[in-house]
Amino acid sequence: MIAEAQRWAKIRDLHGRIDKAEADALNQDDLAYQLEHFGKGKSDGITKVMDAIGSVGAVKFRVEAEKYRAEAERLRDQLAQTESQNRSRVGTPSS
Repeated sequence: MIAEAQRWAKIRDLHGRIDKAEADALNQDDLAYQLEHFGKGKSDGITKVMDAIGSVGAVKFRVEAEKYRAEAERLRDQLAQTESQNRSRVGTPSS
């Protein structure tokens, strides 16, 4: 009974961590997008320079977003493994 409660707590924790990693990835994507589109629609020289700088700076945010997505994927694998342990124990009689 305690082990089952611990597994369910782990499942809830993993869901929360996955949600956070995915939200962090979206936030990083948004920051990259903002940098990449800083001066879109304008054509003056300063805007062109700022766009170039923004595009270079956006790479960091894109890399971070990918790290968060990889973490979310790793956590999803862990979640699937934990949930399959729960399913395999459902039909097992308690001692």
